Amino acid sequence: MSMSKIISSANKSRKKLAASLQRSKENLPNIAILFGLLVTLPLIAQASSGIKSEKVEPLNSDQSQKLAVRLNGLTPIAKEEPKKVEIVRVPDPEPAVQTPPAEQTSPAPVIANPTKKAAKKAPVRGTSASAVGSSWEQCVPFARELSGIQIHGYAGNIRANASEPKVGAVALYASRGHAAVVTGVNGDSVTIKESNWVPGKITERTVPKSALRGYVY
Repeated sequence: MSMSKIISSANKSRKKLAASLQRSKENLPNIAILFGLLVTLPLIAQASSGIKSEKVEPLNSDQSQKLAVRLNGLTPIAKEEPKKVEIVRVPDPEPAVQTPPAEQTSPAPVIANPTKKAAKKAPVRGTSASAVGSSWEQCVPFARELSGIQIHGYAGNIRANASEPKVGAVALYASRGHAAVVTGVNGDSVTIKESNWVPGKITERTVPKSALRGYVY
């Protein structure tokens, strides 16, 4: 076989190999080996042309056809596609609503009858006294008007200027601040007239001298 036929056959095989490479890009190791053989065959044939003792038999049509079938039957290595990782964003949890602690209120004091104030019960003094009139006037103004003697202020602070009673004098009570007017004297007893000894009343009663601390006249 002439050198031109060998080269022509190699070119055909190389074209077939290029077409197979186009279809089988992923099977590079096997294709590289075959491609290397096909490339080096013409060089070997050209080198052997000067050596008469060696002959390089070219691939016949049957061999070329089998080689083409083999190349076509090469299954490219499937390239694994990268797995798609779906990133799901989890929303941030909503902050817990804090309920303020319930205010502790002290129970309201129980009032038996809030609309009515407890009436202040005034002490009843001298229940044995004879009521001769009604008046809420205090004892000192009443004694001043009745006797004409100018006494003022609280009866407990008024100073006596006499120790013996006489009709028309102001008598000052010994145990508490109270003033009255002497209306009669009988031995160790003194009859007095007063206002507000019994609340709201003008009374007249007879008391021992020892109940009085002194007199003003």
